[in-house]
Amino acid sequence: MVFGDFGQASGEHATARRLERRPDVDAIFATSDLMTVGVLRALRRAGRRVPGTSR
Repeated sequence: MVFGDFGQASGEHATARRLERRPDVDAIFATSDLMTVGVLRALRRAGRRVPGTSR
């Protein structure tokens, strides 16, 4: 579990940290829409694809 403050930067940072520790992660639960935007940005930067999202 990685904690954040419900903001976009927090979601991005938490996702990057999670991927460093557990690169095999295949699911992420975000607690706000803003965090989700950050999660998606970090995943895209890491070369990950999320089904159903557009570029």
